[in-house]
Amino acid sequence: MSKELETYVWSLGKCTGCGACVACCSRGVLYFPDGKQNPDHRKLTKRFGLSTYDIDPCFGCEAFCVEVCPRLREWGEGKMVSVVSARSCLTALRSRHGDLLSDVLNQLLVSALESGFIDGAIVTDVDRWTWQPFSRVVTTESEIYDCAGHQFIWSPTLSSLNEAVHDKSLRKIALVGAPCVIDAARMIQKSKMKGLEIYGKSLRILIGRFCGGVCTHDLVSEVIEKEMGISPRNIAMMDRSTAEKLLTVTLRDGTVREISLANTQKYLRMGCARCTDYLAESADISIGYTGSRYGYCTIITRNAAGESLLTRAVQTGHLEITKSVDTNQLYIAKRNKQRRRRSQLYDEELLLMLEGLTDPEKRLEALKRYAQLSVRR
Repeated sequence: MSKELETYVWSLGKCTGCGACVACCSRGVLYFPDGKQNPDHRKLTKRFGLSTYDIDPCFGCEAFCVEVCPRLREWGEGKMVSVVSARSCLTALRSRHGDLLSDVLNQLLVSALESGFIDGAIVTDVDRWTWQPFSRVVTTESEIYDCAGHQFIWSPTLSSLNEAVHDKSLRKIALVGAPCVIDAARMIQKSKMKGLEIYGKSLRILIGRFCGGVCTHDLVSEVIEKEMGISPRNIAMMDRSTAEKLLTVTLRDGTVREISLANTQKYLRMGCARCTDYLAESADISIGYTGSRYGYCTIITRNAAGESLLTRAVQTGHLEITKSVDTNQLYIAKRNKQRRRRSQLYDEELLLMLEGLTDPEKRLEALKRYAQLSVRR
């Protein structure tokens, strides 16, 4: 029930905004209100005579939302089958609005689509007038190339899962998303609940992006539009350079403007501050810039499915790869993000303190944990 999510996820600012709970809600009452970073449920009422009563929309539901929420689980480290650097071979078929990372992702998807490995994909696109991202289902090569890809701005990627599974009847779906999105998709795949079975079986391959956090659309409206004087419709793409600690905004006329990543911190989603996964550990295949030289992307395959996807793209001439990867950079980036685990411990301590108000045993445990957290390490 959403009450559990309200208590242990939403109220603590831990929501990832992945959209899994919205997509899987059997009652169809969960949605993302404008301006909020976590879902809410629609208010339902019933009239009896002249009186109107509120109805609990979650009463007696299957609680699919709790089943698929990635923030209600502990996640371990993923396997690394292979680590390579890759770039697109087909430079003439570049993404219309995407960056280098989008080009490599596009070639993975096109190769898989042409070979029948997938019949569609859930990706991220943007409204070219407002630069508001949205989740999009693509089923053709032209649709893949037309997408802008990830633009450092948040959107609930899994919100279009129903469109892919029910409206378009896709049964071999590739999902491209941040680590939190991939975690949620993995929960859907592993679930034994009958109502989630069709979703789990329809997700064929999970492609995770390296992620240090994403911003809300306020970054566009308040910084890019108001402070920098750039109209969203003039943006061609946005790209993040972790090495240079800059967010680059490329305009349609070729002009490049830069924003310090330090100036974007206030616009990061609250849930990102609680995330410790940089390398998309639970994905079938992970991809990002870290570890590769300029012009290449790092690809980590984590199982047979991921290895098959990469091998297919290389054999069909869509990608060229090299094993020249600085794995030390990967481990440093991974370790830096894992330091956020301390904020998660404080969240758990807060919940324990609240429960301790009525339970003496939990009160004692809360005091012990607080003493441990207070010790400087």
